[in-house]
Amino acid sequence: MTHVPGARAVGLALLLAGVTVGPAWYLLIPPVGTDDVANGPAPLGRWAALSTYDTREECEAARVRAGEWAQQLLQRDRSLGAYGYAQCIAANDPRLLSE
Repeated sequence: MTHVPGARAVGLALLLAGVTVGPAWYLLIPPVGTDDVANGPAPLGRWAALSTYDTREECEAARVRAGEWAQQLLQRDRSLGAYGYAQCIAANDPRLLSE
C-alpha cells in the first residue's frame, strides 16, 4: 500500500481544468504510524489509494468488504485498523490536494 506518486499534482491539474479522467472514485485509507495506529485525521492528500472505481456504488461496496475483512484480522495486525477509516473520495475532490 503506497501513496500514489504525483497524485496531488495530477489532481490539481484536473481540478483546474474542471475534468475527471479515468476512474472517478478512489478507495483511500489513512497513513499508519510507527505504532501501527491509523492516522484518521490526516489530510486526504496523505492517504493511500487502495483501488479505483468508476462509480461511487462500486467503491462503497468495496469499502464495506475491506472493513469486514480487516475486522476479522485486526487482532493479529493493529495496522489493519486503517481500513476502518477507509473512505470513497471522488477523483476531483479538492481535499485530495491537502497535505
